[in-house]
Amino acid sequence: MKRTVTTMAVAMATTAALSGAALAQGLAYPRDATVNGRVTAVNEEAGTFTVAARHGPVTVHINRLGDNPIDDVGRVQIERNDLVSASGMLDLAEEDRTERTMQAGTVSVHIDSSAAPSH
Repeated sequence: MKRTVTTMAVAMATTAALSGAALAQGLAYPRDATVNGRVTAVNEEAGTFTVAARHGPVTVHINRLGDNPIDDVGRVQIERNDLVSASGMLDLAEEDRTERTMQAGTVSVHIDSSAAPSH
């Protein structure tokens, strides 16, 4: 019985240490992520839009996308108050780790049924 308890304690300590290391590694930046939320600002000159995401605002850079979703050309034009999802490489500012920026690989605009006109 004593040997079993010792083995379980060692196994639990090893699992906890590995889980902590995995968690710390999972929070390393830059990293792949998806942000969802409403667009609060669009800056066509800078090639960015800002999303009010769950954990704070994220500035999304769209320069790597094939089509520019913030210009007046093409099928998709992102505007303020649109509901969007953006996926790409998320990074935090080194100074305070609160300013979030993303290099978008994909951007989706969602249809908001609450904004649809009623008939």
